[in-house]
This record gives sequence, structure tokens and C-alpha cells, in this order.
Amino acid sequence: NNLFQRWWHNVQTPHWDHDSFAINYIGHPYFGSAYYTRARERGFGELDSLVYAALASAMYEFGTEALFERPSYQDLISTPIGGALIGLALEPIRSWIKLKPDPKWYDQLFLAATDPIGLLNGMFERALGIKSDLRVDLGQGNRIYVQLRLNWN
Repeated sequence: NNLFQRWWHNVQTPHWDHDSFAINYIGHPYFGSAYYTRARERGFGELDSLVYAALASAMYEFGTEALFERPSYQDLISTPIGGALIGLALEPIRSWIKLKPDPKWYDQLFLAATDPIGLLNGMFERALGIKSDLRVDLGQGNRIYVQLRLNWN
């Protein structure tokens, strides 16, 4: 009950935090780029990936993190916006690496570092012996098309 009360208080009182520059303007945009990149890898467009990163950031700020501290206004801004900018900058490099016939270890490391959610997803799929493919298409008007394919080994 005390945990819920703390969470409830925290989500009702967002604030401008006093975290370090590195946390607010390097760490948060890095994780925002992970959200952005994961959305792009799943077929989202650029703007939709920004929205995805903003929603993922808000879910974290008002969900898990709010159990411990109040949501931060600058985190809600710097995570998706900085993340989208970093993700856009890294996208051509990621595409170039993926086109290589024989990527080196450092290429794989770069792909993992720029899509840690995809890395964890791949590890989980290999452990379960499945391969998933999720595509999202935000069509004309109010239509959203989602396609999920699971292949079991």
C-alpha cells in the first residue's frame, strides 16, 4: 500500500529534475534512440517512431520510475526528441552494416549497442526457439495495420 501511495503521489507531481547533464542529455537520448530504432526496425515510419519513443519514455517515467521518484519534464522531452535525432543519424550506418556480406565483430557490436532492445529480443527468441516478425503500418485515416508472424523451430 505504501508503494502505491508513493507512486500515486509521484505521478501527480512531475518536476524539472536536477540530474547531471550526462544523465539528462546523454543517457536519456541514448535510450530514446533505442526506442526509436526498435520502432524503425519493426516497420514504423520516422514520425511514428518518434511517437513510439515518446510513449515508451512516458510509460517508463510514469510507470516503473515513478515507484522511486517523480517523473521528470526534461526526461519526457530529451528522451524521445534526442533519441529520434540520434536514431536518424545512426540509421544509414546501421543499414550499411546490415548490407555487408560478412560483418565483423565490431559491426555486430555497433548494431547491438544501437539496438539493445533488439538484441534482448533476439536472445529471448533464440532461447525459446522462435522467430517473430512484427510490422506496423499506420495507414490512411484512423487505420492501423499490425502483422505478427511467429515461426517456431
